Amino acid sequence: MIRLKSLLFEVSLDQLKTQFVDTGKITDSEFVEIIDATGGKSAYATWLTKLVASKIIQPEDLYKYNSYFKIFDRRKREYLFQDINQYKTSQDIQQFILKSVEIANKEKSDPSQQKGVARSDKYQEFYMGSVEGFDVYELPKGRKDLYGVSCEMGSGTEWCTATGKTREHFDKYISKGPLFIFSKPGSDEKYQFSYQTKNFMNKNDHEVLSAITYSSPADQTKLYNLFKFIEFKRPRFKIPVDAKILFNVHNLTEKDLTIRGDLNLYASGLTSLPDGLTVTGELHISRNEIKTLPKNLTVGSLDLSKTLVETLPDDITIRDSLALSDTPIRSLPDNLTIPGRLWISGGSIKSLPDNLTIGKDLYMSNLNFDKFPKNLKVQGDMEFIGSAIADNYDIYSPNDIRKMIEDKGGSVGGKIYI
Repeated sequence: MIRLKSLLFEVSLDQLKTQFVDTGKITDSEFVEIIDATGGKSAYATWLTKLVASKIIQPEDLYKYNSYFKIFDRRKREYLFQDINQYKTSQDIQQFILKSVEIANKEKSDPSQQKGVARSDKYQEFYMGSVEGFDVYELPKGRKDLYGVSCEMGSGTEWCTATGKTREHFDKYISKGPLFIFSKPGSDEKYQFSYQTKNFMNKNDHEVLSAITYSSPADQTKLYNLFKFIEFKRPRFKIPVDAKILFNVHNLTEKDLTIRGDLNLYASGLTSLPDGLTVTGELHISRNEIKTLPKNLTVGSLDLSKTLVETLPDDITIRDSLALSDTPIRSLPDNLTIPGRLWISGGSIKSLPDNLTIGKDLYMSNLNFDKFPKNLKVQGDMEFIGSAIADNYDIYSPNDIRKMIEDKGGSVGGKIYI
């Protein structure tokens, strides 16, 4: 019977490998890490393999699940679901991880191997000073021999640089630049900053710049002062521009005004942006109380949804797409060109400008126009969902809309949906 169970177990893992590794859905090394993380348990291996293949779980996080599964096996009744297969979405996985970390922290004893020695003495070589009640340490670039130090200083965290099991992630980060570690004595509160990789993490391995906007004013000031401390001690490591924009916009330099890539300030409490700002990627400022856009703003794409912005300035430059949903904007500038897509949903817009040119698609929903523009040019598709035009009550079909646009000197290159 034992031999039969063993054969069935082996066949199950072989089938899993055939289905996912042989078909290229995951790599062989990822499958090996999955087996290590699950201890070869078929049910867990199947669950983990499917989530890695669907990219809900990242391969670099696989090592964490060995401890999560051990906790789950022992204390299933404390979890939202007692069947691992019920955790399917990203939100479900986050819930599973948070509960595992919570239980692990309750069970964890003091990890220090050197009893009674203050960390500031033990690691004096790397000690930079203190700020906001945190002791601050710098593990220098290239010091791969400090993996053990990283593990001990990162004890109680979810950092991939401090697992004590796999050092490849630590080696990757330390090869690119130093690691700055903030540890508050008498507390489990910790942060780790890696400027070269733009990873600024709290103890649960969550990005602090995306979470800082939901923090209390005191916590926001604390985190800003952590960045300020590093810049003071190591001037080449500048305060991240998004942190400056949110909490110290008056100290922006001319160099700060050009941001390569995206700038995500979603629901950040943002009330203003500096004049002359350039964002080569997407500027995402949805759900903020900002009322006025800055002068000479240049963006790749712009998302203004659910803001208080009332007008789109004439001097704005949009190199790709624009999203407007539920804003007080009533009209757009004349002769506006959007090279990418234009999304408009709800809000106060009653008309589109004459000579509006859309390089890709135009999406409109739940709008009531007073009139439709002259010379509207849409090179892609056009959606007109749940919308109406006051002076055209006889529109019944996409062909009616196309004829109306063409009668006004415009055109739609793709399909029209209503």
